Amino acid sequence: MAQLVDEDPRRQLNDYLQGHPAGNLGPLLSWEVSRTGPDHQAIFHVTARFRGVEIGYGEGISIGSAKRVAAGFALRYLRDVGVPGFSAGEASNASTSQGHSQGYSVVGPGFNTFNS
Repeated sequence: MAQLVDEDPRRQLNDYLQGHPAGNLGPLLSWEVSRTGPDHQAIFHVTARFRGVEIGYGEGISIGSAKRVAAGFALRYLRDVGVPGFSAGEASNASTSQGHSQGYSVVGPGFNTFNS
């Protein structure tokens, strides 16, 4: 029997933080949501922050799609770089001209990617 794989990046991110050896780090994660564009063509911008450090960013046509993108890049950041303040590989918060952590930002479905 095939095992179901959970591919929701938000759930994977929460599981990763809750299972960290230092304890449940989930409460240290915060989300910032903003929106641009007219009501009929809104674009949502979501930033995932861990202890104030930006670890993922996404854009999409809904908050949910933007949050999934941001969570995916946040998870990639944490796996590649480590958890800020809890590992030897703590990241410097290098920024690009868009103001997002280099390499961990992308736009959601239906948009061109940048910074990837």
